Amino acid sequence: MEKLASTDVIMMDMMIYWILSIVLFQIMDFFAKKKLGGKNHEGYKVLRIPKFLAMSFVSLYAMGMLIYCFIKKDFTVSAQTLTFLGVPFYTAWVFFLINMLRRLRAEKNGRK
Repeated sequence: MEKLASTDVIMMDMMIYWILSIVLFQIMDFFAKKKLGGKNHEGYKVLRIPKFLAMSFVSLYAMGMLIYCFIKKDFTVSAQTLTFLGVPFYTAWVFFLINMLRRLRAEKNGRK
């Protein structure tokens, strides 16, 4: 018999993913600030746009899923499908991480 995840489980997963995303973005941001020389450094300021885009995407996706679960109370998915609901969060993490590492490498090599 296949296990099903109810709306409560989906909503809890979305909230956990969202909180984890905010924490990961702050950790990566702190690391970039430390490596680039502070918040007033031009290289660090360039990272504000990717961070904003990633955090906005994560927040909108989580809010969209929460609203959908509120509207459709009998919404259920299989346990296997539930794991794939976290893929957009992973995508946003990788997006910001790649942008951060590219900026660190560009500043290290002296490029703009």
